[in-house]
Amino acid sequence: MAASASTVGAISGTPTSTDVVQAETNVQLTKFSDCITNKQSNDIAWSTDRNDTGLDVFDQEVNRYFDSKPNEKWRSKYGIGGLHSPIVKDGILYVSKSRPNSRTTAVNPANGEIIWRNTGKGRVPTSPILDQDRIYSVIDDSTIAASTVKNGKKDWEIEFPEETITSISGLNGLVLFGTHGQTPILGSLNAQTGKKCWKLELSSPAREVTGLEVQDDIIYYSCYGMKTDHPDIGIVGAVDSSSRQVLWEVRTTQPALGLSKTEKGVYVRTKGSVHAIDATTGQSRWSVHTHGGSSASPIVVKDTVYAGGLFKILAIDSESGSVKWTHEISSNNPHPIVAGNKVYFTADTVGGRSAIFSALNRNSGKKLWSVDVGKRRLSAPFLNDQLIHIAAQTLGQGNPGMESYEAKKAEIITFN
Repeated sequence: MAASASTVGAISGTPTSTDVVQAETNVQLTKFSDCITNKQSNDIAWSTDRNDTGLDVFDQEVNRYFDSKPNEKWRSKYGIGGLHSPIVKDGILYVSKSRPNSRTTAVNPANGEIIWRNTGKGRVPTSPILDQDRIYSVIDDSTIAASTVKNGKKDWEIEFPEETITSISGLNGLVLFGTHGQTPILGSLNAQTGKKCWKLELSSPAREVTGLEVQDDIIYYSCYGMKTDHPDIGIVGAVDSSSRQVLWEVRTTQPALGLSKTEKGVYVRTKGSVHAIDATTGQSRWSVHTHGGSSASPIVVKDTVYAGGLFKILAIDSESGSVKWTHEISSNNPHPIVAGNKVYFTADTVGGRSAIFSALNRNSGKKLWSVDVGKRRLSAPFLNDQLIHIAAQTLGQGNPGMESYEAKKAEIITFN
């Protein structure tokens, strides 16, 4: 099947429709006959580490907290390696740790006590996702596993020996995933059984699926691509989940690192810019240069896009692409979220400066408070009840292979 493809330029704060170039892309669909989902599966509510969606619904509750600098409540160490962004659902905090000793852990968010722990196999590329009954984790490069949320007992596990899984999401009764490779795929599994449902083989120059978002039964994906011997192009597309038809595909002039989908459109983080794309047609609406500096997908609340840039946080008008305000920082790779009337963000250590966890006024960008977190790399914060949870990784000390070398270590830090 064929779908239109476009190239999005990067003109700061102005529409870029004149930079769109039409092309053709071919996608190979494979269906698997043993995938059956029941009607009730359409009612599944999926939870991910993206806790920005819908937070305005309880503005009043969120606004009561964190007006002043929070205090550290507890800290838990998870050994050598790195953690992905935590998730809290139904009073339990879940976090996945990558190799060595990869695992998924369920924790009491009030005190850090471990409820259960599952051992993985190897590299864990992303946070897990959850429905009402199960947690779905990538437990190594090529394996997805489903476990019961109450006790961590494994329900099913499926391996894709020739694939490297990079992204995971959920849609109705399906677990969606994306991969890395010469021919990356978008695939789906029956969430109850783990049976394969369908896969789409993406066409060149796509090499790795970097993001998956779902809304109104449409799957939106971002990828980086390679026309030479290194990542040098981005791909963003939309797939109808019922027909598996590619509705449109857009190519960006830099690798696409992730995306967000709202009723207003698709907002894409590339290596150096934030792009707004029409969700129905795939046409470019505007692009704003951020000069790199952040790998986090943009956050969209009401009429504003919040994004990290090179030593800064930006608020961008979602319709016009004009920059409303910019807040300068001295740390690197900011990860913003929005709750109530505040923008919360983390940013990594750089050049000997401390990593930070900070809050800004959502409307003005004015700093409300900031916490130094030491020389660490940090996940985006996750707000739940009256607590804020952050996954952290200390920096390695010394030279690898030397007796004095101290490896990178993983932590969860919780504030109240």
